[in-house]
Formats: sequence, structure tokens, C-alpha cells
Amino acid sequence: MKHSTLQPTIHFRFHQLDKMQAYTLKHEIIGAYFQEETHNSYTGYAPLTQENLDDINDFFVRQQLSVQACDIFISIDTPLSECSVELPVIVNKMLKYIDCKLTLAVKNS
Repeated sequence: MKHSTLQPTIHFRFHQLDKMQAYTLKHEIIGAYFQEETHNSYTGYAPLTQENLDDINDFFVRQQLSVQACDIFISIDTPLSECSVELPVIVNKMLKYIDCKLTLAVKNS
């Protein structure tokens, strides 16, 4: 297996937000955005960075969100059929704040 220098894209994802929560997320966390899934149900994405760590946690607590409605979304785009990718320490730090599931998406380019 080849060791890869690929950089994964990592977001903290909030599922089942209402419209007000989605807009609040976008304004409170640098680089955050949202997508409408169904009428008045949105998925919010916040880049998982050291700078955003406390803001993500604060948003989670203030909005009284469920751990089951969140995950850490890791996306890897690789031309390799098999590789090893090292995740940054920020993923472990976030799990200490909010112990949610991890979701991994791998796309072969």
C-alpha cells in the first residue's frame, strides 16, 4: 500500500437544520455553508480547523443539536486504487468535544 501525501477535506456536518439554524451557521462559523435537502431541512458544513473548533462546539450547544444529527465528514479524492491517508489531529480533538460518528467518502479521480 502506498503512503499518500493527499490532503483530505474535513468538515463537521450538521444534519436536519431548519432554515434559521442554517443561516446562523453560515454567519457564525468561518467558511461554513449549507445545502437544502428537503423543504425546510438543511445540512450544514463547517470546515474542521483549529480556528473553528470552539465555534463549532458553541453552535452545537446553543442550537441544542443531537449527536445523532452530526458527523465528521472526511472526503478524499485520489488517483490511486489503494493508499493510506493520515488524518490530522484536529479530528481527534473534535471527537473529544463532540463524540459523533465519522463518515468517509473516497473518490477515485
